[in-house]
Amino acid sequence: MKTLFLLLLSFTAFTQDMYLEYKTSGTMVATNKIYTSASSGMRMEMEMNIPQVGKMLTIVMIPKGKNSMFILNEKSKTYTESPMSANKDVKDLDFNIQVVGKEKVAGYNCVHLKVTTAQQQVTDMWTTKDIAGYETMEVLTKGNNMFGSEKIYSQLKSKGADGIMVKTVLNMGKNAMVNELVKAEKRSAPPSLFVIPAGYSKVTTPKY
Repeated sequence: MKTLFLLLLSFTAFTQDMYLEYKTSGTMVATNKIYTSASSGMRMEMEMNIPQVGKMLTIVMIPKGKNSMFILNEKSKTYTESPMSANKDVKDLDFNIQVVGKEKVAGYNCVHLKVTTAQQQVTDMWTTKDIAGYETMEVLTKGNNMFGSEKIYSQLKSKGADGIMVKTVLNMGKNAMVNELVKAEKRSAPPSLFVIPAGYSKVTTPKY
């Protein structure tokens, strides 16, 4: 779930329907497609190849008006549901966010950040406000510990670094995992994208 966290950490919500597509490379290869709808909620589709498991599509849905997050597994036709309220037993993730400077990435004016965890894991992150339609997606994400916390969102905003993530580089010793925005466009998302398909069964733990 680290990839989900990296993709959504710096997101703030959209007032219009939007489609974003990311490519992940390095220690993992994946394609991430994100649909946001002002009327229906948010959906993320992550397709990746996992050793000894094979190709897998994982879908995360946060329907508007429901205080739950749903994770669907297309291979097993199952889904899990978890409340969006923050877990009081989990403390805020301890991050140090440093602004490196302003840079242009993929044609967007970005703020370059270095995010360091308490375990000294460093992620370089570039966010932008150039993409029209962003505003506050915190209503969908900050209530769940997977996507960070209100403290983290506040830090980003105070540094002028809130916005849409354009690129992240998760440094892992000699290796790195890179997420890059390859497409951003205004696109209507049908309500059916935010509904659990027929034939899926609910489970308490993910099945692969």
